[in-house]
Amino acid sequence: MKKFLLVAMLALTACATVPNTFGTMIPGTLTSLSDGAVLPMEIEVTTGSGKITATDPRNGEVFAGTYTAMMETQVLQHSQQTFLGPQVTGQTVQTSGLAVGSAVLVGNMGRVLNVTMKIKPGNPPHGFGEATDNRGKKYNLQF
Repeated sequence: MKKFLLVAMLALTACATVPNTFGTMIPGTLTSLSDGAVLPMEIEVTTGSGKITATDPRNGEVFAGTYTAMMETQVLQHSQQTFLGPQVTGQTVQTSGLAVGSAVLVGNMGRVLNVTMKIKPGNPPHGFGEATDNRGKKYNLQF
């Protein structure tokens, strides 16, 4: 019996410490800026693109869609002044720590949410953004 309890405790501890893996859905919220209603959402842990879902508990509308995100990249050119004018001497490519993403969530009762967000990669990833529905209502997104 002691051996069984020890194995069970180790298994539960391992489950509690396993990092989010690709394909895992992590929780978040969409908060209505007009009335404060909170729509629970989930976003898939992946690279590049994945699933995103939400539910409006006020009327049961279920939203589903996909998101796409890319790391922000900036190219800086270095130049040096010569007698012919500025001459490019090199360039540097910088990638920020945030990915810029967008999604469209289609509800089963006619609403469509257009989402823009920024995602900080990690385990778990974290993100924030904004959404506007096809009726003009705005939402804040966090996960």
